[in-house]
Amino acid sequence: MINNRYFVAYEECKKALTPAGSDPSQLNLGAVIIAGGMAGVAMWSLSIPPDVSLSLIHPPFISV
Repeated sequence: MINNRYFVAYEECKKALTPAGSDPSQLNLGAVIIAGGMAGVAMWSLSIPPDVSLSLIHPPFISV
């Protein structure tokens, strides 16, 4: 599920960085790197809050 979020965000970022009338597959290396970085930020900003809340809800296992 996390991979789906990343690839959707990546493709949307590539479309946003593509000049009008151009093909997203023709982006230069810098634009592809920026799209990947933006997709990573989008993915982790959606994934970290639920993970933190679950960590706060579940107490740690303490062995006696």
